[in-house]
Amino acid sequence: MPLLRHAYRVGQTTRVRVATTLTGTQTEEGQLTGLTSPPFWAAILASRVVALEPDGCAHVVSTTVPDYPDPRATEGALAGQHQVAYALVDPLGYARQYSTLTSPSMHVLPEHEVEPGDRWSQVIAMPITPAGNEAVLEVACEYEEDRVEDGRTLAIIRMTAPATEWTVTMPQTQEPLHVYLELRGQIWFDAEKGLAPFKELETTSGPVGSAVHATTHTTHTLIAHGYFSAGQGWTYPGCEH
Repeated sequence: MPLLRHAYRVGQTTRVRVATTLTGTQTEEGQLTGLTSPPFWAAILASRVVALEPDGCAHVVSTTVPDYPDPRATEGALAGQHQVAYALVDPLGYARQYSTLTSPSMHVLPEHEVEPGDRWSQVIAMPITPAGNEAVLEVACEYEEDRVEDGRTLAIIRMTAPATEWTVTMPQTQEPLHVYLELRGQIWFDAEKGLAPFKELETTSGPVGSAVHATTHTTHTLIAHGYFSAGQGWTYPGCEH
């Protein structure tokens, strides 16, 4: 089995959909309860490789376009803002450098050769507040199986991280807040081409002991002319062709 590595190409483009919802319960004080809100922040990102380094790292620029299904849900959020983000991503999929509007990619590809059934772990730090607070998570990864989609063999990798607790400092009050974050996701990887046609990540976070939490769901879909055979649809979740 070859090493799993991204082989980036200048012009390679990925469509990313991000949506965050709140879930909780409704109390007399107006707190959410037992229902899920419309996304209070949602966006479509077009991420494009604009240059390569000799070691295979890619300079990636992303343009963010707000995508709110219900305009009334955008009050107090990032309504109407168009943003540009930057990342320097290595062949394992880890962002060595990134702007404040992006976060490290899931560094799921192992440094050694693997085959279906193999497991490994990784430690990642995810920025969670504009003040620079980070969540350090130990993520369990499993090479679940090889799957054939549209004539291409894809490695299916799952990753999970149980709820991890830590303390952050609120920027306005400087008061400590105990919060948690848990993570799950998957990556579909074409080892022959060095491409990931589909990636999905979901995180759930909130104050410890609170009935309200936020869930962010992110999908990354490769847009590559000629990657899939002509006339055939692709079956990646959330994709359009």
